[in-house]
Amino acid sequence: MLGALAVPLSTPDGWEILSYTRIPPNEVRFGDDGLEIHVRRSASPVVYALPSPVVVTRVRASGRVNGTLALPDGATQGKSGADDYVLRVGLVESGDRRLGRLQRLGAAAWVKRLFSLAPPGEGISRVHFLNVAQHTSHIGAVRSHPLNDILFEHVVSAFGEDARFVVDHQLDRPTRVPAIWLSSDGDDTASTFSVTLERLILE
Repeated sequence: MLGALAVPLSTPDGWEILSYTRIPPNEVRFGDDGLEIHVRRSASPVVYALPSPVVVTRVRASGRVNGTLALPDGATQGKSGADDYVLRVGLVESGDRRLGRLQRLGAAAWVKRLFSLAPPGEGISRVHFLNVAQHTSHIGAVRSHPLNDILFEHVVSAFGEDARFVVDHQLDRPTRVPAIWLSSDGDDTASTFSVTLERLILE
């Protein structure tokens, strides 16, 4: 595919598994089927720093889910008490935001790592997440995350009855991307499931 970059998913080479304070981390495996994340009331990012930044216009991804989120009856996914997604595919976008010295002193480890993904002499603008939802009715929802405005979310897909999902999303503008930031979480809903990302292509 002309102008496309297939992100490697079968080997841990180049990937980094981070953790959050006071939240159990996920279990991550790499194999012939792809990158597999096991969630047990847990959450943690999986980060891939690209060899050099690429300009991205479109993201394609596919995979499958084993299990489901335990969303409370009547809850809206993304709201308090239901703020979990089986997968968020995040594009770390280059920009001008940097951590100042005082900000760095008080920042969580994952925030420091996020900003360190910027190429030398640059900053980042945000992480643009493409979310896989529980139900198709949620597709199209967008928000800046209420806990940190550097995290922007756009629900672009949902997994079907066959437990499979497909992401095929055209960005609003060409975006310079130095890293990928994957997130699967079940801590807010006390959920247990696994998700396998079989393909991730940046165009």
